[in-house]
Amino acid sequence: MDMIMDYKSFLRMHYVSRNEDVNNEKLEVRKLASLNFGIGEITDSEGKLTLAHHRGTAFVRFKMDTKERPRIVSFVKKTQMKELNPESLVPVRQEQKPINNLVKENCKKLARKYLSENAQQFYASLRADGDDDTVCADDD
Repeated sequence: MDMIMDYKSFLRMHYVSRNEDVNNEKLEVRKLASLNFGIGEITDSEGKLTLAHHRGTAFVRFKMDTKERPRIVSFVKKTQMKELNPESLVPVRQEQKPINNLVKENCKKLARKYLSENAQQFYASLRADGDDDTVCADDD
């Protein structure tokens, strides 16, 4: 039996519909002739057609003509990424003062919902009021 995966909610977390390009110029989606993701044709300064790598953006054209200068649109959501670098998950201050228990529990809950396992472990390890001096383990 094959498992049906729900990609809609995953994609909604990372991408958004846009009606303007990266230069904040409006565009009418219904008038688009082509969208190109990844590698697309573009003319260089000499007018010669070349391939350009455009990761994270789309080339948008209103005619089916590769000589037309594409407008560039980013569909990537401008929010926190799902994965964090482990290097960024260290406390900023050296004294590591304890935080409020309620704050810690809220952080752990949000981390489980939105962040990577590394980030979840970081928030679980924060010292809270009433904790002893050992590193807290996530007891959920």
